[in-house]
Amino acid sequence: MSDGISMTFMNYSQTNWDQSASLTNDDEDWGISSLSTYPSSTLDQGASTSMSVDENIMGDVDKGQITISCGWYDTSVSDSHWGVKIYVPVQVFDIGSRPYYLVVETETEDWTQPVDDPSKPYSFTTPTGKKVNITPVSGHTSLSLTISITDP
Repeated sequence: MSDGISMTFMNYSQTNWDQSASLTNDDEDWGISSLSTYPSSTLDQGASTSMSVDENIMGDVDKGQITISCGWYDTSVSDSHWGVKIYVPVQVFDIGSRPYYLVVETETEDWTQPVDDPSKPYSFTTPTGKKVNITPVSGHTSLSLTISITDP
């Protein structure tokens, strides 16, 4: 089981990625910033970056859902945006659905839930042909994702 809500991006590709402002947020429904780790604005070749929710905020999930998302794009190619989002539904006294993840594979698509079970991995190809592999560790109140980006 994992602790808290987090995403770690690991770039094994030959592409330098810039953070997509349109796909990156930490907007909670009750208007507070709860990220304890912020992703860097770039994800260079061979680098990694993370974002995570402050574990103290998880006691407030009964007030409303939490979403965090992070998106990336290749500045040398137009229409190359893609991203990953974690959604934490409302839970009251540990009753409710567990967190799950969503993806946007191209900037012309909407966020979709690619798997029914958030403990299942998922892979897709970015608009620039890079492979994105999502490896989750899922618990009832937690979800940690490791997202690796590789060349084909």
